[in-house]
Amino acid sequence: MDISLDGFPLATNKRLIIVIVGASLGGLATALSLKRLPPPHNHTITLLERSPTPLLHNQGAGIVTGGDTLSFFKRYDKCGRDIAARSASRQYLNKDGKIVHEEAMRQNMTSWNLFYHIFRANVDGVKSDHRPSRKRREIIIAQFEIGNSEKGETEADLLIAADGPSSTIRSLLAPNNQRTYAGYVALRGTLIESEANPQTLATFSERFTFFHGPGVQILAYLILGLNGTLEPSQRLINFVY
Repeated sequence: MDISLDGFPLATNKRLIIVIVGASLGGLATALSLKRLPPPHNHTITLLERSPTPLLHNQGAGIVTGGDTLSFFKRYDKCGRDIAARSASRQYLNKDGKIVHEEAMRQNMTSWNLFYHIFRANVDGVKSDHRPSRKRREIIIAQFEIGNSEKGETEADLLIAADGPSSTIRSLLAPNNQRTYAGYVALRGTLIESEANPQTLATFSERFTFFHGPGVQILAYLILGLNGTLEPSQRLINFVY
């Protein structure tokens, strides 16, 4: 492969064998964008994932969906479903739950679980209640178990490290780049709307809510529920403390 002075591959018409280490959102997003390249750039893509299960477990996380994310799905996603819950305003509460400030601001929120299954439906045709897919399998998902029994190896023209904050690839290639404490700890959780009392529903419905205090911030917003549902009473109140 021809490499430029800054270390990046030069544009090529060659069909590459590409290995992506890590098949969570970052790796899947990379695979999807590569898969949608027009000919002659229909490369062979292999994803390596250290999880022993065919599907990653639900992370239970909410994601605020900005313009770049919406543009990405508009360009590459072929599932064609709504991917976000919406709020019309932001509000800030005091410790008694009273609104101390409110501003109009439209935002879109979604969930890690929906993104993951939409990516899998697009990348390798995985069927789920999020979006039953009729697409045939077009990409290889390889799982390597390193340790007690089997070991696997594959050759590639390009390797992409997307194996998370504790990246093994980064520790090998850039061992001096260590994770550092950011200065805070975040606790998060979700509550299904049907289990919330009327006052709680009225407070958080269609709003992005904040609480600020000395050394603490809390935020909450609605995200999609089980299997990506947007049905009222079945959505989730996502909170981070």
